[in-house]
Amino acid sequence: MIFKVCEHICNCFGTASSFEACRQRIAEMPTLFGNICRLLQFPSLPRLSSAAAQCICSMAVDTLLQTQLFQSGVLWQLVPHLFHYDYTLDEGGVSHSEESNKQAMANRLARMSCEALACLAGFREGTPDNDGVQNSLRALLTPYVCRCMRTESNDAVLKTLNSNTENPYLIWDNGTRAEVLEFVERHRTSREQTSELFGAEFQLSIHAKELIVGDIFVRIYNEQPTFALLEPKKVAMDLLDFMGRYAAELTGQLKKPANGDLIDIDWSSSNANKMSTDEKVTMCAEALANLVSANPGGRLLSL
Repeated sequence: MIFKVCEHICNCFGTASSFEACRQRIAEMPTLFGNICRLLQFPSLPRLSSAAAQCICSMAVDTLLQTQLFQSGVLWQLVPHLFHYDYTLDEGGVSHSEESNKQAMANRLARMSCEALACLAGFREGTPDNDGVQNSLRALLTPYVCRCMRTESNDAVLKTLNSNTENPYLIWDNGTRAEVLEFVERHRTSREQTSELFGAEFQLSIHAKELIVGDIFVRIYNEQPTFALLEPKKVAMDLLDFMGRYAAELTGQLKKPANGDLIDIDWSSSNANKMSTDEKVTMCAEALANLVSANPGGRLLSL
């Protein structure tokens, strides 16, 4: 009975979020957002958690409500549900009832959680872009998955997150999933706010070993040169820009900094790997050659 009451309350606030005056009043209820987040902590009560996720989707039409949910730690509660999805249930062709099948209910909660995250980030029509949420999701789920959240179905996104993949956009396997979940669980169960950036500082350990240029894993693209890139022209420009930054060093024109000079540190490449400049530029040149070969006859310029 208590759970049904909570479910109806979520539905009530979700409906109220359709009206601007109601949203203004909801924004003045700071404890509400933490309470909604707590309702997501019960995977054994998927209908209640799904109602909370649906309520979050409704609230996400307002920037202030997005931010208050975000700062209440809603990402720590939503992300784990994504990894309880089993895409083989529907693809297996076996009939089942969502009300009686536990995995079907877990899949439904995963879909609702994915939709709630997309709404909070501003990936859905009628929801404002939220840089804070987007930065956290890019770190936790990778830029490629965030792109998929904009353009693909929730089922497709969830299948990607629960599959092992290695392509120029994504390195994802049991190890990366475990690393993300361990990080999220540590913050989810903490009684204090342990991440001022709410996950945006997270970096997968495997990424630290890779050369990443414009969201592309250069090593993997060179191993899979026939892989169809989504924006080949942009990738080409990113590769040229990356190599251009090292032109002075490679030609011996780089001046040593004098005492007192400020040193510009490229954090994106300095923590990426320990490869030499020659190795990085060589890999980028090979990737650019592969890109030109895959788009012959000036196609790259016309894209």
